[in-house]
Amino acid sequence: MDTPEQIEAHPNWPRVLSFIAITYAIDWGAVGALYAGGVQIKGLVASAVATGYMIVPALVVLVLAWRWGVALKDYGVRVPRRWELALAPVVPIVIAMLTVIAAVAMGLGELDVTGMALADRLTEMGQAEAAEAVRAGFERTPLNPILLTILSAPIAGFTINGLFAFGEELGWRGLLQRELAPMGFARASALIGVVWGVWHAPLILLGHNFPQHPRLGVLVMTVACVPLGIVLSWLALRAQTVFAAAAAHGTLNAVSGVTMMAVRGGDSIEIFILGYAGIVAAALVAGPMLGRPPTDAIYGPEAPPAPPAVEGPPPPPPGGSTDIGPAGPHRPPGGDED
Repeated sequence: MDTPEQIEAHPNWPRVLSFIAITYAIDWGAVGALYAGGVQIKGLVASAVATGYMIVPALVVLVLAWRWGVALKDYGVRVPRRWELALAPVVPIVIAMLTVIAAVAMGLGELDVTGMALADRLTEMGQAEAAEAVRAGFERTPLNPILLTILSAPIAGFTINGLFAFGEELGWRGLLQRELAPMGFARASALIGVVWGVWHAPLILLGHNFPQHPRLGVLVMTVACVPLGIVLSWLALRAQTVFAAAAAHGTLNAVSGVTMMAVRGGDSIEIFILGYAGIVAAALVAGPMLGRPPTDAIYGPEAPPAPPAVEGPPPPPPGGSTDIGPAGPHRPPGGDED
């Protein structure tokens, strides 16, 4: 069985490629089969497909870890013990707020603190009933809907959203983070981000996230996942648990709608947290993290092992000597050899 200390000089490409190939084959194959069968992947069907899509990476890791004899703790399945776990819900909220600021600063839209920009956007998309439901819901909300979304996002991140996000993160920030560790934090995390982004391709092509730009959306999603991947990898390794990445991922999903609520105008691919403005925001957060990478490249032991004791000669007695020569102990001064 592998142990955290057994880190090879090079990435374990057979394991990396095995995980990627199996995960892509299952998820891409399932979506492709549904599409070829004429299934309309919309509404509740789309939600069900996306949910199943998310848990496949974790299932693949469980099987491969058993096959390889790797302990799940080596892939980050550890009880959270470090204070950095508290950053997991905070960082995604910061990214969401920076996305709003970036969208307005880039001239992609106008700030709307009421949150009603979401209802207007739905109306423009021809979803009048959904728009009216949003307006009615916001009017009944005692708090500002944007503020309510931000405050409730961490709860979702540590519960239902985080549970499903764990289905992804055990693969990305678990298995891949460990097996690609010899590349160094920056390169490994960036590569994981690319793999993570491309993995979304079938769903994006079917209209998920960027319904008006399915093909361009694949590229934009992949680019966005690089700085976001660096952020999630940093959180997971600093907290020394993949659960930190899952909580952050879940919080990010919960707070992602803030940009649609707080920015009036602009296309979704421009102002969304996974769009142009979101890429800028995530890069602003990822940059300082690259400047201060985690001290632990993998999920290591809770504490470094104590150095072995070094045995040496006993201390000399007062006024005496313990020098041992080849013929035995030295005689004290004045002593005779009989």
